[in-house]
Amino acid sequence: MTRVDAPLIDPDDLAARLRTSPPPVILDVRWSLAGGADRAAYDGGHIPVCGPPGAGRHPLPEPGALQDALRRAGIDEGDDVIVVDSGDLLAAARTWWTLRWAGIESVRVLDGGMALWVGPTETTAETPAPGSFEVRPGDRQPIDADEARGRARVGALVDVRSSERYRGESEPIDAVAGHIPGARNVADPVIVDGRMAEPEQIRSLLPIGTGPVAAYCGSGVTAARMVLAGASAGIDVDLYVGSWSEWITDAERPIATGDEGRPEPIFRHLDDDDVPWQKVKAQRNADGSESAVWEKWLAFSTDPLYLSLYARYDPGMIVRRHGHMSPHVVFVLDGSVRIGDRDCPAGTHVELPAGAAFGPIVAGSDGAVMFEVMTGDPRSWGDDPARFEAALEAAGATPLPDPPLEFPPWLADLRAHWATP
Repeated sequence: MTRVDAPLIDPDDLAARLRTSPPPVILDVRWSLAGGADRAAYDGGHIPVCGPPGAGRHPLPEPGALQDALRRAGIDEGDDVIVVDSGDLLAAARTWWTLRWAGIESVRVLDGGMALWVGPTETTAETPAPGSFEVRPGDRQPIDADEARGRARVGALVDVRSSERYRGESEPIDAVAGHIPGARNVADPVIVDGRMAEPEQIRSLLPIGTGPVAAYCGSGVTAARMVLAGASAGIDVDLYVGSWSEWITDAERPIATGDEGRPEPIFRHLDDDDVPWQKVKAQRNADGSESAVWEKWLAFSTDPLYLSLYARYDPGMIVRRHGHMSPHVVFVLDGSVRIGDRDCPAGTHVELPAGAAFGPIVAGSDGAVMFEVMTGDPRSWGDDPARFEAALEAAGATPLPDPPLEFPPWLADLRAHWATP
């Protein structure tokens, strides 16, 4: 069975699948936060070929125990698995996510659950033949508290609990009230008239465009439904499985209360004292003077990676031909530079796809001021050293050792979270 990307199945489509051979494996996971597994509802009527519900605050199962449970449910390698709950899609979504985490590729959720099922039911408990499925890492992997903190920094972490719990006004379950700083509250329902909301509505709820989105709740169940909703709308949403109940176990982790809304703009100016000019490259000129490249790093994020900076080139400064590991845009704001064989006066816009190399860069007689933006990994690499050496020889210049860099605290803290392989 090939992987199924559509995470939901319509009741009519499931009824048709039940008539095929072999039929899908049906998992009845009717369950509630208050009462646990709902065996009474199963005994009162369930979809044929459906095993009884299992018991499920809510860490991931131990892989060996999960494998045993899946085999007891009769799941073999390549089976098509359909997950069914009462209709709110909470238990079904968490089960769907867990099965994808465990390596089952074809797993879907019955949209509307048993509440909208009008097909055949039976009351006899099914005892399927033991399956042989082996649990292995799948395509859904959880994020941890540190990763959740990173998503929150860029406004891409959503808290799907009620607004009262998010603001810290009410906390009926956990010992501490509030939310992860920077998280957005998305308490709007994704279930409309008993079915999953339309993709357009789901996309309007999620902070698309801010970076990889992640969701959390109290214990990773309601958030799993948001992950399922995202998948139904074509949006990848990661799950912080531990969620709020795990976040508050570490007293060092910050807690926010009240409304945060969307992240506020950050304003910096070239004259700000907390954004110092850094000398990053230098050379000795033929007349004994020194030229340098000076930079001000104005924005730096690790998740998603991006960088913006001002670069000031002293007259005649030469920089090797190089490229970056991400898309890169350069604006020549003042003065002029020669990039390779191209003269670039003020007003020139240079767009560099990931991996594109440019240079050598030779500043004009009045120097140059440039603004650069990298939308991803800002690390660079150099090539064509012969052209660099030729440019230096023509100018009678000699490179000097790279000066040490001293980043401001706000930038140093962010760079510390950027792991360089």
